Amino acid sequence: MERNKKMKKMTRILILIIIVGMLGFGLWQVRQTSPVKSTSIVTAIINSISYSDVQATTPYDALVVIAKKNNLVLQTKQYDFGVFVEGIGDKKNTQAKAWIYYVNGKSGEVSADKYELKQGDSVEWKYTTPIY
Repeated sequence: MERNKKMKKMTRILILIIIVGMLGFGLWQVRQTSPVKSTSIVTAIINSISYSDVQATTPYDALVVIAKKNNLVLQTKQYDFGVFVEGIGDKKNTQAKAWIYYVNGKSGEVSADKYELKQGDSVEWKYTTPIY
């Protein structure tokens, strides 16, 4: 009888250890598979000048890469919604014109640092009249 109680207790402890181990492994797996932004090779156009094979994850990343290679000064401001480009080189945003990015011909609907690029995308930064 005493031996039977010990076996039940050992079985319960073993089951508990297995359950805890499975939960811990499951949580570890979730952390291991969290999404990571991947770099894509894109074409970027700034002020009508085209740059091929730019490695970037976002339109903003593409802009930063090209600005560094061409010694362009970027003026940006960080907001809760993301980065806002206020100027590229000597062209600054005004009420009449602003820097707006386009991906595959469509203007961005989120900030330039939040849009995830895909392989082969075409990113264009235009100094143009904003549509409000």
